[in-house]
Amino acid sequence: MKPDWDDLGETFENSKKVIIGDVDCTADSGKSICEKYGVQGYPTLKFAPHRAPRLLALARCTVL
Repeated sequence: MKPDWDDLGETFENSKKVIIGDVDCTADSGKSICEKYGVQGYPTLKFAPHRAPRLLALARCTVL
């Protein structure tokens, strides 16, 4: 999934309306945001509509 996610990011890298990003929840720098939004399984995809106050889970699956 990571290669496809990176391709998607490259497709929208110059967009003024779309941001494609990722957070490593296993790294110390990513743990607080992952806890804030309830990420418990990996990978987890989140969608944040423009001006939305919260993130909506689109899909979540745990990789064993």
